[in-house]
Amino acid sequence: MRKSTFFLLTALTLYLCFNNIETESISVNISFSLISLLSLLFLNKKNLFNSRTFFHLFNLVFLGFAGAIQFNYNSSYFINYSLKKESFLVTNLFIILLILIFEFSYRLKQSNNFSLSEYNITKKGKLFLLTLSVIATSLTIIFLDFNFSELFFREKISLRNASTTYSLILDKAIRPIPPICFLLLLHLNKKLDYFCLLLGLLSLITFNPLGIPRYATASIYIPALILLAPQIIKKDNLVLLYLFSSFFIFPLLNLFRYSSISVQDRITFGLQGLQSVNFDTYQSLLLTIENGIITYGHQILGVFLFMIPRTIWPTKPQGTGSLIAETNDYIFDNVSANFFAEGYINGGIIGMILFTVFLGVQLKKTDSILWQNNNNSQHVFSLIFLNMVFFILRGDLMSAVAYTISYAALIYIITKTLRILMLTR
Repeated sequence: MRKSTFFLLTALTLYLCFNNIETESISVNISFSLISLLSLLFLNKKNLFNSRTFFHLFNLVFLGFAGAIQFNYNSSYFINYSLKKESFLVTNLFIILLILIFEFSYRLKQSNNFSLSEYNITKKGKLFLLTLSVIATSLTIIFLDFNFSELFFREKISLRNASTTYSLILDKAIRPIPPICFLLLLHLNKKLDYFCLLLGLLSLITFNPLGIPRYATASIYIPALILLAPQIIKKDNLVLLYLFSSFFIFPLLNLFRYSSISVQDRITFGLQGLQSVNFDTYQSLLLTIENGIITYGHQILGVFLFMIPRTIWPTKPQGTGSLIAETNDYIFDNVSANFFAEGYINGGIIGMILFTVFLGVQLKKTDSILWQNNNNSQHVFSLIFLNMVFFILRGDLMSAVAYTISYAALIYIITKTLRILMLTR
């Protein structure tokens, strides 16, 4: 990281943590500054092209910056509550401990040298990807009853009366096909040709950034940007891109979440946005610990078996965000439940520690594949996973795992078909 970036973010940390404090709350503000400064310290590395970077970026922005602003200005969401300052202090001490545990577990695992075969795609292979994408685009438009506005707004008017299974098939198995094919071709082709341009166009139609969740936009289009402009991963460019996106681009995309709400009701930019509901994840963790919500593994069971529909499994666990909302009598249940909260809900303090250790080991394994940059589908998935880390950390975990596995399954099926048909060499 450039020294100028490091000092700028350090100054921002001190401003956010200490610009509106009361004398009796100084210890809480110090704990928020420790979260941010510790994250910055671990971000101050030469190689920032890894999922570890995204872990510390999440802690810096969503827990350090946002938590400090919300504490100092008494921001709350969906309910009015008043908590003791000790509750914030305890939560922050847990976060600091978990950051250190993550670093230990990430560094504990050595980088692996995977034996990955390299492939080059043939012209017939390109035609196969294009045909598959055309079919997926056509099916998406048909499923949406030719309502093209739904490609540019996230509300699903055509699917409101459809079954959950029907909607999931569209969102997870059909709509992502063109962008997955686009990323595979960008990586395997090594150059931008008219096949790439056509697949890019189909991706913008079917998986338009304005009509999909923001994590989906990041998970697909930032990998595409990295493949098209590799210089973006140099120095701290990726960190600056994500900071800019968090404060400006992603709030702007929220304009297209619904087609009938006034602009003033749903968009805040910059540091003011840290008090918006988009940054509610710190308070979800705080309330989870404060209320002692523990299900002893019941929630993780729903994550492992997410593919079973509720019509077959009526007692299937609800999303953890919904569980937190229900426990706290929220007026709205589509809230975040970050990775640490997931760990606590499944096993208390021990659960948080075990979840964090697993995360550190898994992210190091993913980074080992990412750094090899072979012409292999695993590298494409590691690029996607790199940008899914924010979604996994913000939660909830059931939704994050479902989308991550759907991407992995599509990549595997498409590349396996290419090899079976001998469309790669």
